[in-house]
Amino acid sequence: MVEIEKIIGTLESILRRTGSARGVQNKLITCSREVTKGFGDDFGVKGGRVYLFSDGQYFLDNQCGEPKLKRGYSIPAISEPFTKIMKEGIVLSRETRPELVASGIDYFLGMKADAGNYVLAWTIENERDPELFLSVMKAFRQGFKSQINAGKYQDQINLAKCFQKAFCDVSDLGLKDYDIAAFVSQAEGVGGDVLYTHKTKKGLEIVIGDSSAKSLVALVPTSIFYGNLASFSGEESISAQAMKKTNDGLYNLNQRTGSSSFITAQYIRLLHDEENRVMHYSTLGHHPPILLRDGKASQLKDGSGLLLGLVKPIQVERHKITLKEGDVCISYSDGVVEGRNVRGEMFGEERLIELVLANKELPAKKIISRIKKAVGSYSNLPKDRRAGNIIDDKTLVVIKVLPV
Repeated sequence: MVEIEKIIGTLESILRRTGSARGVQNKLITCSREVTKGFGDDFGVKGGRVYLFSDGQYFLDNQCGEPKLKRGYSIPAISEPFTKIMKEGIVLSRETRPELVASGIDYFLGMKADAGNYVLAWTIENERDPELFLSVMKAFRQGFKSQINAGKYQDQINLAKCFQKAFCDVSDLGLKDYDIAAFVSQAEGVGGDVLYTHKTKKGLEIVIGDSSAKSLVALVPTSIFYGNLASFSGEESISAQAMKKTNDGLYNLNQRTGSSSFITAQYIRLLHDEENRVMHYSTLGHHPPILLRDGKASQLKDGSGLLLGLVKPIQVERHKITLKEGDVCISYSDGVVEGRNVRGEMFGEERLIELVLANKELPAKKIISRIKKAVGSYSNLPKDRRAGNIIDDKTLVVIKVLPV
């Protein structure tokens, strides 16, 4: 008589080891091996198999235990019990394949893996209790499905994070007579910030975007935004055209799906010649840039541009300011100023300005480093979580005007 407590302990052990395996295929192989090892004595499980569907056949992808099947072994997908497995999810049947019956195998338990085109199967000796084993494996399958789906979701999260990282390139910010630095900190899941830079013959363009969507959904609007920016990379200016194209794309998507995703954006274009250093900028629902000059801070004129994606068409206003030696301009996403302390108070724009004023003589990278440290400390997060486990993305650009 098999003890229920022992069965539960074995199931927990199998799920734990399966869950620690990385990648879907490794989870399947681990599951096949651990079930064979864990239930060999109690239920007579002799061997485990992982089958992969291809071209109308289920091909043996991996095996453990007994009996050993030949390399390249396959079973037609239209044969029993595979058709029944696809329909019911998990099936216990009498083994009819001569090569297995001859090896002392009487039962076959097959389980749809709910991961790609895989099926897990185990061979069982007759004298044990296959019906109880079926009941146990039905319970196991629920936990296993959760692990597989969680694994697939995490794979999607990791892939989306790779895309998001590509959308925030700060590798080339060099421009004569300017000291420019940028910082992007991704949210724990998938955030919605974009930082795009574009070198031109006359200067440098910087675009910050912040999507209202989060997690995997954020990948849709940010991909549209980044793709439109990149499509103008060969042009001398990307500003108005890319913004209008993004707005139209998001608006059409919202109309088709019934959603209301939007992006706030800020565009900065730094021009340089021997006499003037000029900055053009546009703001669409985003925090306006802040200019620090002669020890004072001022928020640059806000064109009150509409959020991208909510109405069509839009007008993109462009503003212009002549910069001078010693100016510091900062641009940021809301994650920088909306971090909260233990009392629920936001870090706020005033603290950001005070911090930059106090450190304006430092290089741009050092200023960003001071801001990162201050925001992390203010939010009262443990040191090992300040960079990775944050509520919202943080994007920050610091532009210093150097002496000629």
